[in-house]
Amino acid sequence: MRQLFVKQILAKEITLIDRVMDCILYNPVAIYIQHIIRFLKRLPKWLRLCWKTENWDYEGIYDFIEMQLPEMLKAQEEDDIHVPSEVNKRIKQIKLVLEHLKRYREPFDYYEWPEIHTVPSGECKGQTTYRMEFVDADGEEKAKRFHELEAKHYEKFWKLFKQWHQGWWT
Repeated sequence: MRQLFVKQILAKEITLIDRVMDCILYNPVAIYIQHIIRFLKRLPKWLRLCWKTENWDYEGIYDFIEMQLPEMLKAQEEDDIHVPSEVNKRIKQIKLVLEHLKRYREPFDYYEWPEIHTVPSGECKGQTTYRMEFVDADGEEKAKRFHELEAKHYEKFWKLFKQWHQGWWT
């Protein structure tokens, strides 16, 4: 059965140049060299990320995800092997997860934070202490809504990421 399959493949018009190119490009040494080249291309980006998040606090994972998802999105957009409807579905999912991540990490770009001013509240050890007060009467309500939206995007990001990310690497 396998020999028949191989004969069918070889019976098609595959030129000598195609066979030589396959031998050159798809042998283990060539694949190893391709991996090294890809590693060297990605190295500056990884060094920047490691330098930026040298203390690896909890925000470091968001930096990593923010760096990797656009790369994965680019790979999905260039994908011509898988079924287009599946690829388009993955692209939409990645874009949605990225949007929730942006809205969680940079909420001031999307939502209005109420105006705040500081008021002297007393003195402690010879230094004046201050407390923050909202300028608007509904400032406390706006701040509460701001934090609710931020928490909503945080929860939505992790929910969708956990639900979908397994299928993005196939």
